[in-house]
Amino acid sequence: MTSARDGMKELIEYLRRLAPRFFAERMRGASADQIDSVEQAAGARLTDSHREFLAACGMTPAQALNPFLTDRDFGVPALLRAYEEWSETTEETGDTLPPGVVVFSNSDILGEYIYLRHEARLDIDPEIGDIDPETGEFGVKPERHLLNFLQYFAFTFRMAQGKHILELVPYWDAERERFVGDADATWQLLMQLGLEPVFSFEDGSRCADGGALAAVVQHDGSGMISGDDMKYLRRAEIVLHRSLDIRIVPVPEDSRSRAARE
Repeated sequence: MTSARDGMKELIEYLRRLAPRFFAERMRGASADQIDSVEQAAGARLTDSHREFLAACGMTPAQALNPFLTDRDFGVPALLRAYEEWSETTEETGDTLPPGVVVFSNSDILGEYIYLRHEARLDIDPEIGDIDPETGEFGVKPERHLLNFLQYFAFTFRMAQGKHILELVPYWDAERERFVGDADATWQLLMQLGLEPVFSFEDGSRCADGGALAAVVQHDGSGMISGDDMKYLRRAEIVLHRSLDIRIVPVPEDSRSRAARE
């Protein structure tokens, strides 16, 4: 099984392959001493995967990686400021971070912090979430863990690179009042088109990449296919239509968030 640290390394390399110039120009890593300063401010050790992330991205200027982690500041300077603010809050109200919880990012634009909660061992990927302002309790995000959270945004970036995006829409069953799709059949057909698995998530959604095409399939059989060349997209459309009861429609240009191109 891949360790959390190795999984983070693989994710960073995936990003760099997606848009080499974009990430080479913007991504800035933190030194071991700079990461240690964050641990000192937090009063806690950071997990291996969080340290690996900071080693690759920890001195990246705020918003420099939009639209990967849009409007989130996760670098060392932002984390040190966040702990200063927490220290001031603690002095005023007595509120402290829950045990094992550290700051992952801040966003003045979004008006939110994102936090990580450590497991018993630092080599296990931490949970990611926020803190309820009323109860002070840590609440886990849908992606649950740091690596899955970053994989989600990495593949969102990948899908947005395509010039064209087609949406896969299962038909609506009025009697059962739900969409009727076959996620496994859709996935197998995409594999036949030469796509390969990249990421999978706890909600059942799966991501695949084939160079010319990228696709995400949700647990209910819905999804999207992205690519630059309509020839490949039309081929995918024909293959899917032959076997599935599914509508395939273009995603309107004005509803898309286009990622940076090379």
